[in-house]
Amino acid sequence: MRNLNLYILACFVYFFLVGCTHAAAQTLSAQEFARQIDIASNAVILDVRTASEFNEGHIKDAVNIDFRNSDFKNRTDSLSKNKPVYIYCLSGGRSAKAASQLRSQGFDVYELNGGMLKWRADNLPEEKPFLNKSSGMTLNDYAHIIKSDQKVLIDFYAEWCAPCKLMEPYILDLQQSGKNGLKVVRIDVDKNPQLARELKIDALPVLHFYKAGDIKWGYVGYLSKKALMKKMRD
Repeated sequence: MRNLNLYILACFVYFFLVGCTHAAAQTLSAQEFARQIDIASNAVILDVRTASEFNEGHIKDAVNIDFRNSDFKNRTDSLSKNKPVYIYCLSGGRSAKAASQLRSQGFDVYELNGGMLKWRADNLPEEKPFLNKSSGMTLNDYAHIIKSDQKVLIDFYAEWCAPCKLMEPYILDLQQSGKNGLKVVRIDVDKNPQLARELKIDALPVLHFYKAGDIKWGYVGYLSKKALMKKMRD
């Protein structure tokens, strides 16, 4: 009986490790993602962002099917299950959910870890069919903002980002109050893709805090109001 239990435990550990290895192998770095789509001639490159995000810049030959649209399943059902699907969004959140759904539909799916933020941070090529002056803030604009006698808090966010939404109320309060000579600037990375790329913003939310034009600290991820106020006082 003891040997049987050990055998069952060994099988469980084996399949768990195999499953973890397989899952890890299907989440690719930006460089590996680029390498694989370059050599996989029959691959489907699937961009699950909104149409407006797609038009601001996307990977060459990508097909755009918005994950949040109600027709996502119907449209992806028309894709061939005999071809590998390379999927991405802006930071990886939507594509992870979409990849899980596609795998349940029988597709072989590979995810871009960190999404277009990582892709852009690695200076990989993208198609920009509608790039023009309305594509957002320039690096010179940004430099002008932070070169101030005031303390400046920069909040990089996106409308779809859950932790950004949690932080939004007290970030807006700080922005509107202007207390203690603090200037708060919120930058939507979806509307400023080139700036996000140049500053290597590859996750969200991101906070940068400046004094007299010099960066004092940067923070990636959710930060409570209490923790934020403490960091700005220190």
